[in-house]
Amino acid sequence: MLYIKYVFMLLAAVMGVGGYFHVAGGQPNQYPMPASEAYKLLSNVTLRPSNDAPFGRLDTTVTGDGDRIVTWSGSGAHAQMQCDLVVSPLKAKLSRVDVLCDGASVAGAGHGMLMNMTRNAVIKVVDETLRDRP
Repeated sequence: MLYIKYVFMLLAAVMGVGGYFHVAGGQPNQYPMPASEAYKLLSNVTLRPSNDAPFGRLDTTVTGDGDRIVTWSGSGAHAQMQCDLVVSPLKAKLSRVDVLCDGASVAGAGHGMLMNMTRNAVIKVVDETLRDRP
């Protein structure tokens, strides 16, 4: 009886994960909307300096090239960071967003860790924006 319970739980988990990837488009950086809509939403994001913002308390700006690349930047007296959000159409109503970050604040291994943490925070905001989550 206990064996059947574990098999059922495993089957439910596999179906749940499979269902997630089927509904979400298969990739975490793919969004069910045209690339033009994704670009518009990302270029209209307001990034306010705060402790839990992608660029912390740095002054932030949002710019774009008008078509495909949205740039989110943070700058201050001792640091400057920039993330380019590259929006690519995959299908008529499916787009992909790749996030590339770089900046100047610390040197060495700390630089890579800081850019990775910043990129992860930016990806979170991108996902919240394009999936309409709080």
